[in-house]
Amino acid sequence: MDSEPSSRMSEDGYSEYSRPKSKRKKTSKVWHELVEGRNEKGETIATCIHCKIALVADPNRGTSHLKRHLIESCPLRPVGLPLGEGGTSNREEEEFVFNMNDLRKEILLYIVEGAHPF
Repeated sequence: MDSEPSSRMSEDGYSEYSRPKSKRKKTSKVWHELVEGRNEKGETIATCIHCKIALVADPNRGTSHLKRHLIESCPLRPVGLPLGEGGTSNREEEEFVFNMNDLRKEILLYIVEGAHPF
């Protein structure tokens, strides 16, 4: 007998014990100024939004070389610009903090002032 748990297929065709791999969120500021993509060979690349140079973006290599490109070698990036501020990111999204009390107030205002029928 096999002592390891068996994976049973459910009605929807997915294994009961397997779970989909989740992709990690990119937290480095370099990604505000680089666009991830793939080249003709299928390798992951990062394209600079300033000079359009394609750099290797292998997940096992880290982001130091990408940061170095943006700070030291990118010919079209403004000198002295802080890392991550040369892109088109929305600062409000990064600074948003969820507050349940604010949400409750907004819901109450929506219901009371909106005269919604129940």
